[in-house]
Amino acid sequence: MHGNEYKSDENFSVYSGSSIQRWRRKTNHVVVPNEYDALFQIISTPSSAYQQQVKMTNPALPILGSTLLNLANEKSQSRKRKRVGASFDPIDTALKGGLDYGRISCISGDKSQGKTTIAIHCLITHLLSSPTSQAAVIDTTGTFDLLRLHEVIVTRVKSNILTKRARQIGDLQPEMSPPPPPTEDADKTAEKALERVKILRVFDFVGVVEALGELSEELQDVRPTEENTETQPKSKPLPQRNQRTQIADSDEEEEEDSEEDMLFASPLPVPKPTSPPQAPPNTLDKIGIIIIDNITQPLHPILKINYTRAQSLLITFLTSLRHLTTTHNLATLLLNTATAPKSFHTYHSNTIAPQGTFVPDPLSASPTFSDQVSIFAGTNVRPALGKTFVYQLDLHLLVSSVPKRRRDAEIIVGGKSGKGEVVGVIEVLGDRGDERVGIWSVFRIGEDGNLKGA
Repeated sequence: MHGNEYKSDENFSVYSGSSIQRWRRKTNHVVVPNEYDALFQIISTPSSAYQQQVKMTNPALPILGSTLLNLANEKSQSRKRKRVGASFDPIDTALKGGLDYGRISCISGDKSQGKTTIAIHCLITHLLSSPTSQAAVIDTTGTFDLLRLHEVIVTRVKSNILTKRARQIGDLQPEMSPPPPPTEDADKTAEKALERVKILRVFDFVGVVEALGELSEELQDVRPTEENTETQPKSKPLPQRNQRTQIADSDEEEEEDSEEDMLFASPLPVPKPTSPPQAPPNTLDKIGIIIIDNITQPLHPILKINYTRAQSLLITFLTSLRHLTTTHNLATLLLNTATAPKSFHTYHSNTIAPQGTFVPDPLSASPTFSDQVSIFAGTNVRPALGKTFVYQLDLHLLVSSVPKRRRDAEIIVGGKSGKGEVVGVIEVLGDRGDERVGIWSVFRIGEDGNLKGA
């Protein structure tokens, strides 16, 4: 009887979590195949609470293919960001509109190649896009020319006015040439545009970090709105005592009046209800573009002393810069140095590229022909700050110069007598947001500082 009292279903529910071997050890009962199946069915049967929980859980619903397609289309549309160009058709066409807002872009190039000119034109395009737009320039070299910026703005404004007048006159009288634009309007527009440019002069990498922190605080500053001013509690006027209308006849009446003065507070002027402060009609927008000219100069001394520490500081700085750029939807542009070896070197299939042009990475292998960054064989410049810096960029551009014609190449490269002509080339080295890698365009810089067709 002792072994049979555990065979009921009620008793087995207590031991449902135990194994059959434990049940055999306690009961000294030999299980036959039929009893084994019955015991297994009892043990494996879930409890009523578990069954109720399973019933309350909804099954996973299927996802339609159209839903996935709509999500993919929304992501592709969100990738189409607003861009700011240089207002020069060949470059803007190659870059598919220009530099992206909310992304970090970089222009690398040697001295006097045109990277600063392209950056200035992008800056002017942003300033002229709206009368309330603002920009910031972090100058690390002390060579940012405000006079040149003013002259280029005046030239751009005159060109825009002339183009508009030509269109208007062309619609009415095609044979008539438009008159020259007034200089006073262009000068006033240039002065107003310069007032919306903030230039921060720094001398080392610490100054760059502090300048970026100052811009971050300015961007995070929120002006008080009318709703906040209306919700402020208004002060209640104090109760006023009756004004004296009669002259006292004796000292007793004067004493009584003095006692009344002690009991009642002196009358205070009732504050008039003030209207909420209204913003001026031309309230400036927040800064929309930041240019660092250039990022190589403050890092050069640190790279010479400790390359690893300099790379660590650079990555930390770029991480903060990316957070600021994406949070406030800024068009951030960095100018970087790219240098060539002392002797001009033309790449061939069986040659080895020269050593690093700037401070090289001591842990990297010797450069080979495959390390050439440009698609042009005659362009052997390499951007500074190493490959780690390149991986932190969303758009990387290289500006260089190449011979314009074959005869110019024979003079410049081959050493023939004569004067060769070169043109500027801008090419896309890396692009994270769009398929622009390998696209290039040519340009030249005119005497007035504007970009011209080659």
